[in-house]
Amino acid sequence: MRKRLSLLLFLSILSTQLFSAIEARLYINTGLYTAIDGSQFEFAAYNPTPVFSPVNVQLNIVFGDTLILTLLNTDSVQRGFHIEDLNVSIVVSAGDSSVLSISAPPTKASYIYYDHLDFPRNTALGLAGVLAVGFENLSTFYWNLKEFQKDWAPRHASGQNVDWSTYYPDYFTINGKSSPDINSDTNARVLGAVGQDLYIVIVNSGQSTHSLHFHGFHAEIVYSSSAPHHVARIKDTFPVKPMESMVLKITPDKIGEYPVHDHNLVPVTAGGGISKRNVYYNAHSMMNSTRALLLGFLVSCCSSLVAQTEISLIGRNTGKKVLSDGNEIRVMGFARKLNENPGVPGPTLEVVEGDSVEIDFWNVSQGAPHTIHLHGLDVNQENDGVPHLSFLVEHMQHGYYKFKAPHPGTYLYHCHVVSTIHVQAGMFGMLIVRPKTENKTWEGGYKIDREYSFLMSEIDTNWHADSVLLHDHDSNMPMMQIPVPVYEPQHFLINGRAEQQLLQAVEVQAQANENIYLRLANLGYMSNRIVFPAELNARVIDSDGRPLPTEEAVDTLEIYPGERYGVLCNSSIEFQAQMLVQYFNLNTHLMEDQQEIEVLVEGFNGLKSILDKQEIKIFPNPFGECFSLEGENIKNSQLKLLDLQGNQVHQSMEMSDAGEICLPGLKPGIYLLNILNHESHQSSVIFKY
Repeated sequence: MRKRLSLLLFLSILSTQLFSAIEARLYINTGLYTAIDGSQFEFAAYNPTPVFSPVNVQLNIVFGDTLILTLLNTDSVQRGFHIEDLNVSIVVSAGDSSVLSISAPPTKASYIYYDHLDFPRNTALGLAGVLAVGFENLSTFYWNLKEFQKDWAPRHASGQNVDWSTYYPDYFTINGKSSPDINSDTNARVLGAVGQDLYIVIVNSGQSTHSLHFHGFHAEIVYSSSAPHHVARIKDTFPVKPMESMVLKITPDKIGEYPVHDHNLVPVTAGGGISKRNVYYNAHSMMNSTRALLLGFLVSCCSSLVAQTEISLIGRNTGKKVLSDGNEIRVMGFARKLNENPGVPGPTLEVVEGDSVEIDFWNVSQGAPHTIHLHGLDVNQENDGVPHLSFLVEHMQHGYYKFKAPHPGTYLYHCHVVSTIHVQAGMFGMLIVRPKTENKTWEGGYKIDREYSFLMSEIDTNWHADSVLLHDHDSNMPMMQIPVPVYEPQHFLINGRAEQQLLQAVEVQAQANENIYLRLANLGYMSNRIVFPAELNARVIDSDGRPLPTEEAVDTLEIYPGERYGVLCNSSIEFQAQMLVQYFNLNTHLMEDQQEIEVLVEGFNGLKSILDKQEIKIFPNPFGECFSLEGENIKNSQLKLLDLQGNQVHQSMEMSDAGEICLPGLKPGIYLLNILNHESHQSSVIFKY
């Protein structure tokens, strides 16, 4: 008994030595925030002293420790302190103080502490900060993302209501700072070495969703407050929703300087300031609105690559695009030939895993220079396409981008000069890295029977005026002011098409029990919600060029700017339905539009069941050379004829009044006839003798 008591006493003493109570003070202060353009507006923050600062205190606790926190409210109204996931909540009267304790949970995590009174008014005023747990003795950096609508600040301060459905923020900050102040913030600016584990604690204390894209590296999700099932995913683009926190881990494999930025490119400005009418663009320090990721120093590592795959691209700023309403707009874009009108999006580039690739980019457009950023390919700094970190391609110059094709997957490419304007103008496209084994998702992955790629974007025609596209540009200027309209897109695109244009070229067709692989990507400035027909049995299997550690069965999938997903579908039954693509505003979170992709899965083992469902009369059937159609919605319809392998053997863009089709060169056999129009999609089986 005496030995047992001694052991218990030793363990008790040891536990008191391991864990401790830490005391800290927070002052709730109010003052004026000075924005990038010199304007000021009301602000509030949690500070370490009674002196106002727009930077909220960064709180850290060790596993098992208890934080004894004294809150002193210097404001003239009561304020709150709340941490949702830790069940911490207190209200402090004006001019008063209160004490609370916070016990650290046993896992690495990040939390938002904020004023929960009149939520979200007081957080919009500035009262929100970061609490990190378990990052002692680790290389850790902290980003508190917040945006503001300047003319709402007086209303927040006085307790007036605002209409969040009209939210259009003016300013974007990290840790309460914008450029150039953020450059000296050692909490935010990431410094590390090759092979070193670097942790980035991110919270979004604003009301907009921010889609953070990392150049040069993929990162692993260590913690996610809103999507714990995403932990262990490896990606290059990370949407952070309002009041969400996450922790990422990066282990650099090369040296250089690489940016991180919001791929909703409207907020990407010099130091995070964008007014409703002007972009403040910094030619030498881009994307400080979401922080530059600095790792070591610039070296050249890839110029000696001998290209196995050579790709030629031409940059143009005189393209034309016909929209779904019949109107024509001016676009910039990429083309493969000099006499080719640049499309929106640009051509899809395809390479094979392990290939050494060289892109010869010839810029024939006058005005601003261009670059090519290889989005998600984790290339070195020299080939990353960020102007001040690599090189510009001026008018009539060639630029050469070299890389070794990485993991099989779906990637993007786009211009990174005044990218807010140039991407909207059309300078983007999809890049696919295929595995060495044909018709596979990756080596050891799934067999692919059918593959479809869908790249979502939007167009605001006001951004395609010459006054916007032909903007001034001076590479030697540290900052420029470029007028742009409010971003209010009128056209919502899938592969550059919308509305009735989708019927002509965008659809999914397969046979029952086939593996259908969908490549889905978003390079617009809004989020997409994809709604799959239940019969497709959709499963998300990869994202941003990496297989998921755990596949996810879904009926809906959200894709944010810069993200890419691979979705595997397989249906055991015949059906016809639509896959919905919905477009959501990242500030108001309201749906702006919806487009539809036709989905048709056919089975050929039961021809009688298909024949029994026919609503279109075909005579004669079987036919020799010509046949006629009779039924509803025949006129002004599109006709497609498929063989039993699903290959298209004939297409008619518009049916005649007579409904007669002559196919003298068609081989005898069984075919599937699809009739598509604005109102329906009908199918019939026909026989050729």
